[in-house]
Amino acid sequence: VLSDKDQEQKLSNNIQKRGALYALQTICSYFSENLESKLPRLIEIVYNSIKNIQFPINDPNMNTLKEKDEEAQELIKNLQVFEVVCSKMHKCFVPKLLELLPIFSKLLVHPYSAVRHISARCLAASVELDPVITMTTIINDVLPLLDAPDSDVKRKGAIEAVVCIVDKLQFDIVPYIVLLIIPLLGRLCDQEESVRKMSSQCFATLIQLMPLDGSVPVPPNLSDETNTLIQSQRQFLDQLFNPNQISDFKVPIMINAKLRSYQQTGVNWLAFLNKYKLHGILCDDMGLGKTIQSLCILASDHYNKNEKYKETGSPDSVPLPSIVVCPPTLIGHWTHEVQKFIPKNILRPLQYSGLPVERQKLRTYADDYNLFIVSYDIVRKDIDFFSKIKFNYCILDECHIIKNGKTKASQAIKQLKANHRLVLSGTPIQNSVLELWSLFDFLMPGFLGTEKQFAAKYSKPILASRDAKCSSKEQENGK
Repeated sequence: VLSDKDQEQKLSNNIQKRGALYALQTICSYFSENLESKLPRLIEIVYNSIKNIQFPINDPNMNTLKEKDEEAQELIKNLQVFEVVCSKMHKCFVPKLLELLPIFSKLLVHPYSAVRHISARCLAASVELDPVITMTTIINDVLPLLDAPDSDVKRKGAIEAVVCIVDKLQFDIVPYIVLLIIPLLGRLCDQEESVRKMSSQCFATLIQLMPLDGSVPVPPNLSDETNTLIQSQRQFLDQLFNPNQISDFKVPIMINAKLRSYQQTGVNWLAFLNKYKLHGILCDDMGLGKTIQSLCILASDHYNKNEKYKETGSPDSVPLPSIVVCPPTLIGHWTHEVQKFIPKNILRPLQYSGLPVERQKLRTYADDYNLFIVSYDIVRKDIDFFSKIKFNYCILDECHIIKNGKTKASQAIKQLKANHRLVLSGTPIQNSVLELWSLFDFLMPGFLGTEKQFAAKYSKPILASRDAKCSSKEQENGK
């Protein structure tokens, strides 16, 4: 609770802030198209100082900008002025102001959270200048950052920008909903808590507006590329509710196996999850080919990402290693299957096992491989090593091993960071529905609430309904 003196100071600060905001906006409106000649210093602040920002070379994460507090404070002040006045400046200045959109997008990966926040607000403020051009920048430059597996900062900056845009546009966001809701869906299970929470809140806002999609005309000056993207994203919703509409996925590399029809169906589904950054459980019975299905999508994704990165250098296609975690008796099986079915230039498996001294030696040349095959127990023992690696795929075979979320092995597994998470088991639930919570806590952290909340809402009512002496109400609650 603030003291009377602090409350008085806070009120005074708010009055000063509102006064400064009103003064700047009134000045812009008063001088109109003559603003640059009458008040060149203001143009220097809102345009030149931002346009002339020197970004570090060969440092995509801008680590060299850390501990430069004075520069960051000056930049924040300039960006705050832009946010306040841009919508009040004469339309003759709009083309120049829109030139700053790529700068704001780059600043979303700044190491200072305050800079990322005000940059996101500047992008939202730019919507009033030209919504189509601003949203095109969001689609082309910001949304790819949401899928950057190599940097939490990139995802934090991107989701903050999306939240600000949605808050600014309100109902005017409807024509762009399908372009935003699918990337957000992939972040609902982000392992970074702040990204996950903001994505959930934004997703909840947009999903309420989904019934309006299609009833509001698409802006006429959207590019053909964006219109095509909108149509393709709408296909996702159709396929999500009607899985039979998912088309056959063609593995882009030569594999030394012929898939059976039901295996092709499984690969189609895994490819659907991959395309939309979702995670899943493959529960085919033992002997039906869960391994080969998983290897098909794993190898395909590695190949596609490598090709895309060579062409575009896009942050969502940075080559990353993958990891398969399985019981120790299956390590040799996985290694053999990879070597048997997948070309050596696509997946290079490392059988990570042995005594501590042997594993220490393996780490020295781990960079020569792009697929770790390791047991649950070894992950637990070497979690300090594995938790520092950003993985592309994390596949858990016989995933019921982590059914108890309180074991050290389960807790270690959930520290692994991966762009795609897939779990395999012929028996995902063996004794209690509560075991499902632990699997989802790995796949989509927070999606089913806490273990206590899940037990109260699902597990206990189901168990109570199975009691021979339960009441009719308890039976109904357990359905």
